[in-house]
Amino acid sequence: MRSENGCFAAAGVGVALVCLVALATPPKAAAGAADLSRRLVGCRAAIAGTVSRYFQELSAAREGCVIRLIGGQVNAATNCIDGRGDGRLARRLDAIEKRIGRTFPNRCNAADLVPLGFPGSCTDLNGAPFDTRDLQACIRDEGAAIVSEVLRAAYPPGRAISSTPQRACVRGVGRKAVFMFRESLQARVRCLAREERGTLGDVVECRADIPPYGPGTGDRYTDSRIERAYTAVLAGVSGVCSGQDVSQFGYGDDCIEIDPPPFTENDLKSCVFDRNRALLPAFVELAFPSAP
Repeated sequence: MRSENGCFAAAGVGVALVCLVALATPPKAAAGAADLSRRLVGCRAAIAGTVSRYFQELSAAREGCVIRLIGGQVNAATNCIDGRGDGRLARRLDAIEKRIGRTFPNRCNAADLVPLGFPGSCTDLNGAPFDTRDLQACIRDEGAAIVSEVLRAAYPPGRAISSTPQRACVRGVGRKAVFMFRESLQARVRCLAREERGTLGDVVECRADIPPYGPGTGDRYTDSRIERAYTAVLAGVSGVCSGQDVSQFGYGDDCIEIDPPPFTENDLKSCVFDRNRALLPAFVELAFPSAP
């Protein structure tokens, strides 16, 4: 999977990592606090917190199942990525879904969420108004699909791995991939929440990508946090897979090679990195729909 940015696609992962270090000064972008009541601002905060926690809890639950699978602790046919997995995962999935229904609905109190930009990318299955029940279903369904796509690139097809160094490589890549997505998500959600409350300057664009992929958000904290998330994959994969032939793990089944065969560590970095960057905006939309 190739990056759309010339610096990364043409020069390779190593140069992209160097590019990340020199964050450029972003151009001015129009931004202002939304005219929302305190009640709706509180509702938004609860929704944003739910979306962030949903990714964190669901990815952790599914990762745990994958780790048990590659360790030979569950049947090789167990679907940890987008199925119910083993009994342990099934129980965690049920608990996570229940928590979605207990958090933001209480703060939003069955409010019409249209003033917050919804339905956005969500489907309004029950007709107007788009309310907390609709959003709860959207976060559960669309969020779960995105989590599965992140993990599908982060972990090879399910099978037991007997070698300790190989297991360490697979586990390390997966954790760094999930860290990149989680940190990027939390950074952008935090930025958008502050932008909506009017506590950031008018030159901030919280959805903008950082150099070399974009001009930067204009908020130093957000940019540096995303840079750290990107670096976890661009620099971290080599550290956890040193000396390992990643082509034998099956990663190439769900990734496009950017180098001639066999599937290399550079292919793996590119696949995980580009997949995360491509999927992140859709997850952010679950909390902060873009203006139509």
